[in-house]
Amino acid sequence: VVSHDRYFLDKVTNHLLYYKDSKIHQYNSNVSDLLLEFKLDNSKERKTEKKEIVKEIPRFTSKEKKEFDNIEEGLL
Repeated sequence: VVSHDRYFLDKVTNHLLYYKDSKIHQYNSNVSDLLLEFKLDNSKERKTEKKEIVKEIPRFTSKEKKEFDNIEEGLL
């Protein structure tokens, strides 16, 4: 069965085949459970991405900070 109707698929199916990452995967539950699992996985990935972004913020050395402050004063 192929459908966009989640309610219908939840009532009719108990085993799913889905395509992800160039592979066909099996899931032994309904569509709502699968989508919830995807949502949870995505939220975990986003949290790790945010942590990685924070780690990549460059920090000024004291010399660079003084130079940056002098540049700002020159613009004012």
